[in-house]
Amino acid sequence: MRAIRSLSTLLDKTSRYQPSAITVAQLVEFGERRNEADSYKYLHRELPIRISHMIKELQMLPESLLLQRSVEEVEDLYWKTFEDLADFSGNHDEKTLSKFTRRLGEIKR
Repeated sequence: MRAIRSLSTLLDKTSRYQPSAITVAQLVEFGERRNEADSYKYLHRELPIRISHMIKELQMLPESLLLQRSVEEVEDLYWKTFEDLADFSGNHDEKTLSKFTRRLGEIKR
Protein backbone atom coordinates (compact mmCIF):
# COMPACT_ATOMS: atom_id res chain seq x y z
CA MET A 1 0.00 0.00 0.00
CA ARG A 2 1.32 3.42 -0.90
CA ALA A 3 1.83 6.01 1.79
CA ILE A 4 -1.23 8.22 2.15
CA ARG A 5 0.79 11.37 1.50
CA SER A 6 2.24 10.11 -1.77
CA LEU A 7 -1.16 8.86 -2.89
CA SER A 8 -2.69 12.27 -2.12
CA THR A 9 0.11 13.95 -4.04
CA LEU A 10 -0.50 11.64 -6.98
CA LEU A 11 -4.23 12.37 -6.81
CA ASP A 12 -3.58 16.11 -6.88
CA LYS A 13 -1.25 15.73 -9.85
CA THR A 14 -3.58 13.40 -11.75
CA SER A 15 -6.68 15.54 -11.16
CA ARG A 16 -5.02 18.47 -12.95
CA TYR A 17 -5.47 16.61 -16.25
CA GLN A 18 -8.74 16.77 -18.13
CA PRO A 19 -10.39 13.51 -19.18
CA SER A 20 -10.35 12.79 -22.89
CA ALA A 21 -13.65 13.44 -24.58
CA ILE A 22 -14.87 10.39 -26.46
CA THR A 23 -18.10 9.83 -28.34
CA VAL A 24 -20.04 6.58 -28.44
CA ALA A 25 -19.07 6.21 -32.11
CA GLN A 26 -15.37 6.60 -31.22
CA LEU A 27 -15.74 4.08 -28.41
CA VAL A 28 -17.34 1.53 -30.74
CA GLU A 29 -14.68 2.11 -33.39
CA PHE A 30 -11.95 1.77 -30.78
CA GLY A 31 -13.41 -1.55 -29.64
CA GLU A 32 -13.63 -2.89 -33.17
CA ARG A 33 -10.19 -1.84 -34.41
CA ARG A 34 -7.86 -1.81 -31.42
CA ASN A 35 -6.14 -4.56 -29.52
CA GLU A 36 -5.69 -5.22 -25.82
CA ALA A 37 -2.40 -3.29 -25.66
CA ASP A 38 -4.05 -0.17 -27.14
CA SER A 39 -6.93 -0.47 -24.69
CA TYR A 40 -4.47 -0.79 -21.82
CA LYS A 41 -2.58 2.34 -22.91
CA TYR A 42 -5.80 4.33 -23.07
CA LEU A 43 -7.35 3.02 -19.85
CA HIS A 44 -4.07 3.16 -17.92
CA ARG A 45 -3.97 6.89 -18.61
CA GLU A 46 -7.67 7.72 -18.61
CA LEU A 47 -9.12 5.83 -15.63
CA PRO A 48 -6.92 7.42 -12.95
CA ILE A 49 -7.79 10.88 -14.32
CA ARG A 50 -11.51 10.20 -14.22
CA ILE A 51 -11.37 8.57 -10.79
CA SER A 52 -9.28 11.42 -9.37
CA HIS A 53 -11.94 13.85 -10.56
CA MET A 54 -14.64 11.78 -8.85
CA ILE A 55 -12.69 11.81 -5.58
CA LYS A 56 -12.20 15.57 -5.81
CA GLU A 57 -15.93 16.04 -6.47
CA LEU A 58 -16.80 13.91 -3.44
CA GLN A 59 -14.40 15.93 -1.28
CA MET A 60 -16.32 19.10 -2.16
CA LEU A 61 -19.56 17.79 -0.66
CA PRO A 62 -20.84 19.49 2.48
CA GLU A 63 -19.35 18.06 5.66
CA SER A 64 -22.73 16.72 6.79
CA LEU A 65 -22.76 14.49 3.70
CA LEU A 66 -19.09 13.57 3.94
CA LEU A 67 -19.72 12.14 7.39
CA GLN A 68 -22.45 9.79 6.19
CA ARG A 69 -21.35 6.18 6.14
CA SER A 70 -22.52 5.56 2.58
CA VAL A 71 -20.54 8.52 1.24
CA GLU A 72 -17.46 7.39 3.17
CA GLU A 73 -17.82 3.90 1.66
CA VAL A 74 -18.07 5.28 -1.87
CA GLU A 75 -15.06 7.54 -1.36
CA ASP A 76 -13.07 4.61 0.06
CA LEU A 77 -13.92 2.51 -3.01
CA TYR A 78 -12.73 5.29 -5.31
CA TRP A 79 -9.49 5.67 -3.32
CA LYS A 80 -8.88 1.92 -3.40
CA THR A 81 -9.45 1.81 -7.15
CA PHE A 82 -7.20 4.84 -7.69
CA GLU A 83 -4.46 3.20 -5.63
CA ASP A 84 -4.81 -0.12 -7.44
CA LEU A 85 -4.55 1.53 -10.86
CA ALA A 86 -1.59 3.66 -9.75
CA ASP A 87 0.37 0.46 -9.14
CA PHE A 88 0.38 -0.41 -12.85
CA SER A 89 3.31 0.71 -14.95
CA GLY A 90 3.23 2.02 -18.48
CA ASN A 91 4.65 -1.34 -19.55
CA HIS A 92 2.17 -3.36 -21.62
CA ASP A 93 3.64 -6.84 -21.70
CA GLU A 94 1.39 -9.90 -21.65
CA LYS A 95 1.62 -10.37 -17.87
CA THR A 96 0.72 -6.73 -17.16
CA LEU A 97 -2.19 -6.79 -19.61
CA SER A 98 -3.58 -9.93 -18.02
CA LYS A 99 -3.22 -8.56 -14.50
CA PHE A 100 -4.80 -5.22 -15.51
CA THR A 101 -7.75 -6.94 -17.20
CA ARG A 102 -8.28 -9.14 -14.15
CA ARG A 103 -8.13 -6.11 -11.85
CA LEU A 104 -10.68 -4.20 -13.94
CA GLY A 105 -13.00 -7.19 -13.65
CA GLU A 106 -12.62 -7.11 -9.87
CA ILE A 107 -13.29 -3.38 -9.75
CA LYS A 108 -16.39 -3.81 -11.88
CA ARG A 109 -17.90 -6.20 -9.36
